[in-house]
Amino acid sequence: MLAPTLALYGTGSGILAGVGVLGDGLFGIGGAASLAFGGYGWALAVAAVSYQHRSRPLCVVTKAAAS
Repeated sequence: MLAPTLALYGTGSGILAGVGVLGDGLFGIGGAASLAFGGYGWALAVAAVSYQHRSRPLCVVTKAAAS
């Protein structure tokens, strides 16, 4: 539940910093914080989905179950 929060917060504040709403622009402290939060959030989300796919149990049909 942490990954989507960080990703959306970082992406949203990055957009606001890029537009100039935050005041210091994209290359100021607001832009750097946005990049840090957004990057960490998206990386965490990608890692969670990757782990979910790799650790999913496989359904194996045996001869006893097939007959």
